[in-house]
Amino acid sequence: MQNFGLPDMGALLLAVDGHYRTTRDLEWLRSVAPHIAAAGRWIIRTRAKAPTDGMMRGLIKYRPYCDYPEPTYDYYADVYCCVGLEAAADSLAALKMTGSAARFGREAQAYRADISVRWTWRPSVSAE
Repeated sequence: MQNFGLPDMGALLLAVDGHYRTTRDLEWLRSVAPHIAAAGRWIIRTRAKAPTDGMMRGLIKYRPYCDYPEPTYDYYADVYCCVGLEAAADSLAALKMTGSAARFGREAQAYRADISVRWTWRPSVSAE
């Protein structure tokens, strides 16, 4: 049984960054850095399997939660994962993990661009 859905990965990264921003506890952040990096890499790896064109370009098709049995595209989950990846980049930058921070930042920027296409994409319509 799956009880950890896609939105949770982004929400988790956002919460970790929020905890650090609130406490400024670098020691704690350092202790969870391997988990931050693993979660960010998971988002990047999973997104690499996404369509490369069309309306769903760059979006993750995933089973969103344990009570939704079929994989689907979930705008909410993608937004959370994108913002979580941005937060992970900020957290890793605070630890001077500049390589990973820069990679996550670039990936998040590309992710945000793919999500933003949803607001401007229009299917081709023949003018007959």
